[in-house]
Amino acid sequence: NPNITGSRPRWSIRSSTTGCRPSGARVALNRLGRDVAVYGGADLAFRLAQFVALPVYAYHLSVADFGILALLTVSATLLGMLVNLGVSNAVQRFYFDAGTVAGQRPLLVSSGLAQLLVTGTIVVGASFLILHGLRGDIDAAYGIAWPLIAMALLTVLPDQVAQYCLDALRLQFAPVRFVAVAMVKNLLGVLLGLWF
Repeated sequence: NPNITGSRPRWSIRSSTTGCRPSGARVALNRLGRDVAVYGGADLAFRLAQFVALPVYAYHLSVADFGILALLTVSATLLGMLVNLGVSNAVQRFYFDAGTVAGQRPLLVSSGLAQLLVTGTIVVGASFLILHGLRGDIDAAYGIAWPLIAMALLTVLPDQVAQYCLDALRLQFAPVRFVAVAMVKNLLGVLLGLWF
């Protein structure tokens, strides 16, 4: 017995039955920790970048301009939720379902993307036509110029497609590609915000 002879301390994590291999639970926890660090850390880093950009917005924008930017951002986010229609959640739900064969997973992801593109085009196109007709009233009532509204509308579909791609990469456990797409998506978002 190694604990009696003193060759290994009593508190050692290795047991005589498992040898040097870590247990399944330990491997799962290590993988979970790595995934949380990659996926959560990437998201946290980009949210911090957006937070750091806030003083730049405050310095260059008046209170009214900042309010317009916030209104357009919230409106585009709500429109994005309508565009998505929960397709990302549905794909994530069925991706690892017992009834979904591994060969069907690419079809599931591409079908979700096709649905997102079709509904996004319809919703954003309809919103574009409606708001274009109301552009004079919106400018008179809220002081929001049509080019800003059009730009906010034109960011909805690319943002939803990028978020869908991030969700699909997360499903496929592709951390390097996830970080690359997240970096491009969030960097463009910050740059567009600064350009407004």
